[in-house]
Amino acid sequence: MSTSQNDDPEALDLAIDACKKQIHLGPEAAKVFLAEDTEDYLPAHHGFQQLAIIREREKDYAEAIRLCREAMAQGWGGEWEKRIARCENRLAKLE
Repeated sequence: MSTSQNDDPEALDLAIDACKKQIHLGPEAAKVFLAEDTEDYLPAHHGFQQLAIIREREKDYAEAIRLCREAMAQGWGGEWEKRIARCENRLAKLE
């Protein structure tokens, strides 16, 4: 019988660690993307995206917002504004 990611208590920690490593490598990856591509934009950054999803599910809306803003500041593609607005609304309801 196989274990799903949700059943493995270490899976979430491993996923968070992988996201943080991707985020750490992001600025260097961005330089490579922009140097090799003729476009002036970056693709989605799955490390930022997945970690923001995790933080939002944990109801750590402030951290999810911070991650989205950092991704935007670095120029990564994604629907950051939509997630920020949703998290800001949820954060306001907690106050």
